[in-house]
Amino acid sequence: DVEDWEEVIRDEYYFRIMCVLEVAWEHTIAGTVDTSREDALKTLNSYMDKPEFAEWWDKNRGGFLKPWQQVVDEAFNTTNSDSELQ
Repeated sequence: DVEDWEEVIRDEYYFRIMCVLEVAWEHTIAGTVDTSREDALKTLNSYMDKPEFAEWWDKNRGGFLKPWQQVVDEAFNTTNSDSELQ
């Protein structure tokens, strides 16, 4: 169990991280950042291992662009199925 104030801090942390990752992903797609798609998804997957992230994402996904929502969903699918990132 977490205190109400801890939940607020956690939610803010998750939101800020997702905003940074969303912008980084856009730069990756635009070619302004030199990283592979697989590395980007692995980075995203590492944040998905955080406690209660999936629940947070379900509640807050509407605050992000649809293409980013699809990327996060794809990363969740690769995290939840022991398949290779594609």
